[in-house]
Amino acid sequence: MNLRISAFFLTLAVLQGCASAAKIENMVPSNVERVDPNSALAGQLYVSSASGGDETNPMWTSEISAEDFRKALEQALSNSGLLSEMRSSGQYEVRVFLDEVDQPLIGIDMTVTTKVTYEVIRQDTRERVFDEQVTASHTATFGEQFYAVERLRLANEGSAEKNIQIFIQKLVALEI
Repeated sequence: MNLRISAFFLTLAVLQGCASAAKIENMVPSNVERVDPNSALAGQLYVSSASGGDETNPMWTSEISAEDFRKALEQALSNSGLLSEMRSSGQYEVRVFLDEVDQPLIGIDMTVTTKVTYEVIRQDTRERVFDEQVTASHTATFGEQFYAVERLRLANEGSAEKNIQIFIQKLVALEI
């Protein structure tokens, strides 16, 4: 009996393949809102730090690393017109904390929920103009991807993309 169970899990592992990390380009929102060029935040942000998240272990599950999330966020901020061309000239520092990436271990449809805290700090006064945790979920279905490890990666990417998009929407709505 134990041999059958071991063979089942070995077969399952072989069929599932190896896990791959969330891809940066798939975490960048494609329809990000552009900021008004006259806005106080236009071209004034830089990402100083990103922490949390996990590196992907190919033998286990897909994860979102802090560095990859930071790169996706920077690309999204650039696409929206918020990122400073030179870090030293940015008036607002952005700090990112990947508080939680809630993932299923198994499932037909995989839903991942990311909870990310964003802090935006004005450089000259050190005032926090934004300090909020953003929560976003995304479900990758069996119809999108047969292999569970790839479904989980798609769910990770979709959740991170939505999280970044919500953050940028909140930034654009800020009145500074």
